Amino acid sequence: MNTQKFLKSVVAFALLVSINTIEQLHAQVTLSWTAREDINIMLPSSIRVFETTADLSSGRRIRAYYALIQSGVDLRAIDLAPNAIPQSSTGGASLLAINGGFFTTPSGSVPSGSVSLIVKDGQRIARQIATLSRPGASGTNTTFFPTRAAFGVNPDGSKSVGWTYDIGNDIYRYTAPSPNRSGNDPQQQPTAFFPTAGILWRPQMAIGGGPMLVINGQKTVTTEAELFPADIPPPNPRTAIGFRQDGTTILVVVDGRRPGISDGCDLPELADIMLGLQCVGAINLDGGGSSAMVTNDQAVSIPSNTGYVQRAVASVVTANVPGFTPPQALVFDKSSIVYRETGVWTSAGADAGPFWRNTAARVTNAGTGNATAAFRFTGIPSGQYQVGVWWSVDNSRASNVPITLSGGANRSFTVNQSDVTTMNKWNILGTFSLTANDSLVISNRVNVGTVSADAVRLIPTTATSVRKLTPTAEPSISLWSVSPNPIPLASSSSARISFVLARSQRVSVVVTNILGQIVTRLADNQLLQSGEHTLTWSANVPQGMYIMAIQTAEAIYSQKVVVSLY
Repeated sequence: MNTQKFLKSVVAFALLVSINTIEQLHAQVTLSWTAREDINIMLPSSIRVFETTADLSSGRRIRAYYALIQSGVDLRAIDLAPNAIPQSSTGGASLLAINGGFFTTPSGSVPSGSVSLIVKDGQRIARQIATLSRPGASGTNTTFFPTRAAFGVNPDGSKSVGWTYDIGNDIYRYTAPSPNRSGNDPQQQPTAFFPTAGILWRPQMAIGGGPMLVINGQKTVTTEAELFPADIPPPNPRTAIGFRQDGTTILVVVDGRRPGISDGCDLPELADIMLGLQCVGAINLDGGGSSAMVTNDQAVSIPSNTGYVQRAVASVVTANVPGFTPPQALVFDKSSIVYRETGVWTSAGADAGPFWRNTAARVTNAGTGNATAAFRFTGIPSGQYQVGVWWSVDNSRASNVPITLSGGANRSFTVNQSDVTTMNKWNILGTFSLTANDSLVISNRVNVGTVSADAVRLIPTTATSVRKLTPTAEPSISLWSVSPNPIPLASSSSARISFVLARSQRVSVVVTNILGQIVTRLADNQLLQSGEHTLTWSANVPQGMYIMAIQTAEAIYSQKVVVSLY
């Protein structure tokens, strides 16, 4: 190495030491984390999810989540082109995912849209950004060559973080960043020997982002050297990835931009959180509206975007265990034919939520118990189930909402639906022995406030409980049809629903609109004998599409029905 390169390396190292010294003045954050019982039951023991609601020393309140990924888990960086939301991007093939690095609109020069490193199955899919325009010493915009943080899994399974730069077809990883600073002259373009002696890096998996948060167990937030100051203002929702000394991977998402629920945090605070989780290496990923954690098909974190909608991103980090199949979740929501209301209920306002499956929850005002929402467990096999209830949280909600689970003693509960920690989750009541005759009822017997009903989830906890509500080898219903279809739009219009029952059984028949709201009930758990049956629907409804659904103890059958002008 020549003298000039050696001096530049010394400057880089000195800058890193200076940053480390300053950042160590902040103490790591040790938070109280609670296991997400509703999520972990759907995951293998090698993947666990935890949650916290806490106040940081800055006075900011945060709601945060971390996933602990142990050995035996397939950790991947996945490129999404075109961009997709994290919840749908895994396609059901991954058990858990968080958003990845930074991105822009896909183009010919950036086909994936990602401006952060992506290595998938040992192949580089996207490069770390090579140049940035920032004010130079003269005050005019100048081309800089940033080295940015990346996390990777090496071929031997070990984890590492470092600052990276792509040179030709190779990725180089450095032990210190190129000491760039906006307002100064740019550093030279990185080489195999600058900013430090580079390591030719060939990870099996890697995701880039920045800035660095923790390296070698030390808090090292190199925001300025990675030329991020103008890009990441505090506080914000955040996403980070890191690892412990034993190789355990830690994925973190911090909600933000929701005063009273979660303010978000700045990057030094995020580094403190990673240190508190015992990370020896960690980097920041894309944050803000991109921050998301999902498991199976459920959002864990609360997106900061309007309507709680996840932003489409260019990459995700996924965790999967080959061969693991989650237990079957039986979900009964307000659009289900097993749901029934008494009293006056209306749709919740758009600012309440998040709702289950993004369709408005039902709400009613305080009363004497004259308004109830009942979820009947028609069709479930007898067995042990974890029971979770989803409601929409709002300041107007009552703090003492009564819930009753039929079928045994000690099954009455009081829940606080104004508590923000109950938002966006299945709130677990416990594990109970249930049959198809049982139900869960939410009542408005409260003195003040409103009551929400959205959905109930049952997770079987015994092998004998697992049976899908799908047609059997001998269908209980056959030759069913709706005629006419389309139905002409007229005051006298009607349709005939015909079906044949293979045996005597209880049947429910309902019509819903495309929002899942029940229009009419033609049969309500009615005992019908074997043979042919015909029901008539007086379709005095607006023009549009509807869903005709028939449910037995074994299956749910549905068909689209159109009411239209010929």
